[in-house]
Amino acid sequence: LLETEAVGLACGKIPPEELQRLKARAETIQGGSKAESAAFDSDLHGMILAYAGNQTLATIVGQLRKKTAMFNVGRIPERAGPVIDEHVAIIDALIAGDAEAARKAISTHLENVRSSIVSWINNYGRSSAA
Repeated sequence: LLETEAVGLACGKIPPEELQRLKARAETIQGGSKAESAAFDSDLHGMILAYAGNQTLATIVGQLRKKTAMFNVGRIPERAGPVIDEHVAIIDALIAGDAEAARKAISTHLENVRSSIVSWINNYGRSSAA
């Protein structure tokens, strides 16, 4: 809910050239290193929070992101491709200046992240032979 609000607040405020640079960078991340993917994720979400213009919101979301950072694509590698596509959908909505589409895109992204974390936790310690 918090990042959904943040992306709506940031929509129309992020300079288009910054969004275009991020989008171009996203296209080079596919198949890249885990560190590149993590840095890109941090930069995108950080940019949204910075342009949302609400420091309290940014602080709270930043703290929540730290708690879920252990579940990055290194730990859940099957999310590597989809997460880039989800990020591009967010960026495209921001480029279009469509706050509702940006909210929907980030909501979908965060739900997919949540779902993958829950699945990983539920399967932790279980061997594939069980």
